[in-house]
Amino acid sequence: MKYQRGQALALGLVFMTLVLMVVLFSFNASQLNLNSNKLQHTADNAAYSMAVLAARDLNYKAYTNRAMVANQISVAQTVGLSSYLEMHTVFLQNASAALGWLPGVGQVIASMSQVMSGVNQVAQPLLEHVLLPAESIALEALSGSQQLLHMAGLVQSFSLPASVITDNDVDARLDFAQNAMFINKFQEHWLVMQDTFDRTQPEQQYSEHVNVIMSSRDQFSSARNQRWPVPFSLPADLPVLRVNTHQRGGSDLFLNNNQEESWTSMDTVSTHVERLGLSCSWRRGCRLRWRRTEVPVGWGGTVSDNRAQLRHINSNSMWGGSRSRNPRASHLAASSQKSMSGTPGYNGIRKFYDFSDRQQIGINETANITVVVSKPTQHIRTSRQSEWGNDRIDPAINEQFFGNRMTTIASANVHYSRPRDLWPRGGNQHEFGNMYNPYWQPKLNETTNQARIQIRGLTGAL
Repeated sequence: MKYQRGQALALGLVFMTLVLMVVLFSFNASQLNLNSNKLQHTADNAAYSMAVLAARDLNYKAYTNRAMVANQISVAQTVGLSSYLEMHTVFLQNASAALGWLPGVGQVIASMSQVMSGVNQVAQPLLEHVLLPAESIALEALSGSQQLLHMAGLVQSFSLPASVITDNDVDARLDFAQNAMFINKFQEHWLVMQDTFDRTQPEQQYSEHVNVIMSSRDQFSSARNQRWPVPFSLPADLPVLRVNTHQRGGSDLFLNNNQEESWTSMDTVSTHVERLGLSCSWRRGCRLRWRRTEVPVGWGGTVSDNRAQLRHINSNSMWGGSRSRNPRASHLAASSQKSMSGTPGYNGIRKFYDFSDRQQIGINETANITVVVSKPTQHIRTSRQSEWGNDRIDPAINEQFFGNRMTTIASANVHYSRPRDLWPRGGNQHEFGNMYNPYWQPKLNETTNQARIQIRGLTGAL
């Protein structure tokens, strides 16, 4: 009987030991799984937060690049409106001088000329001393904000991962010895991938910025061209006489070599009279040909500063083709140009951010930002950290962590994606990543095998 009781007690102890081992194993497995998931979520949050910061940086620069383009167009409109008003003032003055003798008509034209002169006298100081300085200040502020936010993001990138990790898990840490790749990718995004550009760096980025500005001009700024109707032009061409009045004008950005750029504007109106007459020469004999005469009736020219001189710019394509269509009126406009000298004055294209490597333009995503987060084994609560039991019944006795720490890896990057349902492109064209549209978005990415191997080597060396 005593033997059976002893045997039952021994079996009971063995059974209880097995039950205890199962409980301890389950507890350890759940703790390891819980800490592993929590540490992985912490690493994901840190990497994603870095990608969010990088995406905000690129999107802000895209917004402000667009804003600087819009302000450049505003300067073009201001300069253009100045020459446009000047042209109409001169036109009405000429009309009043030419037709003032006509009863009734002369008085009407004289009154219109006086009103236009008054409007011009009020508008010109407003354009020169209010609007142009405000636009110049806005351009300086936008350019300065890009550089300020870039430096702020650069500084925040050092502290952001550690603060995110601490907020998610107080026992986790960002070991810089394990994050050598993070430092490299951090430098690539903030210091290598992008840079500032202006006229002192006449690379493709600067030329593209100028092209974006010129392509963004509204119809008033790009070309103010039209043929004036009757009574300024004949309703139809007569057999021996043609009379047409053409208006030409526009605002163009002039590149002053290494000096700040200047906005220039010219508006002209000329009446073109063509008469069919007989022309004779001893070589060709006599034949009928059209004789053309240009009569300038209105002109105006304005530049944003004193750096540009209209009479020295001989382009036939600028200002809506004014020089080619109305050469005499264009000469008068250039000779009487108005230079706007507001304070502060227009100082050309300000510094802007763009990709430093033109090959980056053809990409839709940046390089991975990889973050390594670890937790020392003493902060992982298993039966190994308990004070009861001994090594023979401790199932965690063989727990070994590489580098004596639990380590997780997370990677994220920034990709460019234009929402086609909101802003579709014509012709189903694909838009590559750029610094002019704010469609940069963060996303978590798979860590490459090469990165895992490198991080394992760094962890093993600790």
